[in-house]
Formats: sequence, structure tokens, C-alpha cells
Amino acid sequence: MNVAMIFAGGTGQRMHMGTVPKQFLRLYGKPIIVYTLEIFEKNPDVDAVVVACLKSWTGEMNRLVKEFDLEKVVSVVPGGST
Repeated sequence: MNVAMIFAGGTGQRMHMGTVPKQFLRLYGKPIIVYTLEIFEKNPDVDAVVVACLKSWTGEMNRLVKEFDLEKVVSVVPGGST
């Protein structure tokens, strides 16, 4: 079984976007992280995906997984402090 681990725990401080981490910013109606996850979703060599993101954003990440029907995402876990 091939499991992809996606590290999406950045805060986007260098972008000075305020309270929304850059991976959750919308581009053409979709959060940037969703574009990344869709690539893994379509890859036949990837069986499952685990996403590590900011602890305070795990709920939003889980919501996006459902909204965009990302079936290979098996877990969303809180990332580390750095």
C-alpha cells in the first residue's frame, strides 16, 4: 500500500495574508490545498493520503475533504509547531 503524506502545516506568514494560511486561500473557487490533493486522488499509484495541517485548521481540512469528495484522504492530523 502506498500512502502519501502531505505536509500542509504552514501559516503563510511571509504572504502577510492575516489569519488564513496560504494553503487554504482560494484560487479560482478552490483552496490551493485541494488542487494538490486532487493530483494524489487521481494517481493510481497512491492508495491513501494523510494530511498534516495546523491543529486549528484540521476541522476545515476535514470539511474540504468531504466537500471535494477526496476519497483517498484517510486522515487529517495536526502538524508540529515548526
